[in-house]
Amino acid sequence: MINGKRIAVVLPAYNAARTLASCVGEIPGDFVDDIIIVDDASQDATVGIARALGLELRQHEQNLGYGGNQKTCAIVAMQYALHVRGVTRFKYLEPQDAGK
Repeated sequence: MINGKRIAVVLPAYNAARTLASCVGEIPGDFVDDIIIVDDASQDATVGIARALGLELRQHEQNLGYGGNQKTCAIVAMQYALHVRGVTRFKYLEPQDAGK
């Protein structure tokens, strides 16, 4: 919470089982109140990992693609709070994948 306002991070996910825990682990928990995963019909263990991490989860019944998932993320953010400060694109890379 910052200045009495709750802070939420909304993350798009598709087949992110390999990187989800690492990505979430990089989010500073000292001021982020909620982490919400928007899963785009992943075929791997993304949903189970999100649940195991105790994250709020929104799931698409079918894959909507990158743009469709980004739209859902924006809608979720707007439903969560009155003020949305910005939307950014973030791709988490494992250290060995950087530069590929």
